[in-house]
Amino acid sequence: MDQINKILNNESISLFGYGIVNPMGPTFMGFSLNQNSENTSELNYYSINPFSQSTSSIEEYQLKISDFNKDKLFYDYNIPENIDHFLKKNQTGTPTLMFINNPSNDSETWTEAAKIASNIITLSSDPLTTYNNLKKFPNNVMERVSFEMNSIYSGNEKNEFIDEQKVLEMVMMFADQAHISQEMRGFFIAWNGSIDFQKNNGNLSISENAMSLQEFTKFFVTLYPKEAQHLLNP
Repeated sequence: MDQINKILNNESISLFGYGIVNPMGPTFMGFSLNQNSENTSELNYYSINPFSQSTSSIEEYQLKISDFNKDKLFYDYNIPENIDHFLKKNQTGTPTLMFINNPSNDSETWTEAAKIASNIITLSSDPLTTYNNLKKFPNNVMERVSFEMNSIYSGNEKNEFIDEQKVLEMVMMFADQAHISQEMRGFFIAWNGSIDFQKNNGNLSISENAMSLQEFTKFFVTLYPKEAQHLLNP
């Protein structure tokens, strides 16, 4: 939690946040720029679920957060290249929801942000299976998750390759407010459910030391205040 508190307590610019609705441990991941010291900032990756929270420093900049040119955020600081390099070395799970927090309203910057979002999907662990499941259960997170859990137990193989058109469909899907609302609803339910599962199975040390949904919500609201306001106060 100390690493996560560092992100919460220091000035930051949120870039991308993405989540996986897993009943055994829903996970929220992302990239942010964070003030590191008086005159330096870091590009960080974070990963948060009820039972484990961690951050990784990707790149340090000799700049304060206030010194970044937000209109040139994805052009002048090698952020796309640094994220791409990190993802190629550290494969993450395939998201079913994503927030792109573009600090600029510039259309070209949005295009670059969409490219990074596409790379997050393409370089993840199983994008094609996730795409197929999202299409099979549109805006129906609970039935999809139930289907996915049954698929895990039946030993279905992963299908890792995905073409650009399907990736673009996923990026557009993640921008749909109805989809976001459904996925975050499932995410919150899975968060409490995974903790209750550990508690009900006698793993009290795990459940009692878990990050509460209230603590996660504080993190989410801090990094994504606009999105949180819409989701938590519909």
